Amino acid sequence: MWLLGIAAIIIAAAVIINFLVKWLNKRRKKSLLTDKKEMEHDRALETQYEQEQKAKHHQ
Repeated sequence: MWLLGIAAIIIAAAVIINFLVKWLNKRRKKSLLTDKKEMEHDRALETQYEQEQKAKHHQ
């Protein structure tokens, strides 16, 4: 009988994990678009900072 209980727990856990994975994938696809924009913005800030540092060294 306890085997049935363990099987039920494993099946329930699998269903919950499956739902979470699908839900997280939906959220990740949305956030990937914003992450790409943030990365481009960060890269622009880095190059701006590097140019400012080079200008300081040349003075």
